Amino acid sequence: MKPQDLILRCYGYEAHDGKWVAKCIDLTLVVEEDTLIDAKKSLEDAIFGYLEAVLDTDDKKSIPALIRRKSPLIDILAYHSIAFLFKIHEFKSKLVFEEAIPVHLAHAC
Repeated sequence: MKPQDLILRCYGYEAHDGKWVAKCIDLTLVVEEDTLIDAKKSLEDAIFGYLEAVLDTDDKKSIPALIRRKSPLIDILAYHSIAFLFKIHEFKSKLVFEEAIPVHLAHAC
């Protein structure tokens, strides 16, 4: 396993209704909250809960497929588009972020 395998790619955006949406494109997880900070926190909680449930399965052969559950292409393109735009404009963005897989979950394997 490479170190980059422990990083989950995520992004957030403000929806038309004023709510904030945060998505993890590596696990196909989506949350919606009133603020970006709350959305990021909810996504962190969803990531932790999802990985904890996956690692708790009796079907150990299914774990690799469940750990990398790719999002639809539109979400992957949105992540990379936002990341690219912020990179070329050298903005410090909170809209594109990476989450490390919680290390203490590795002990459950």
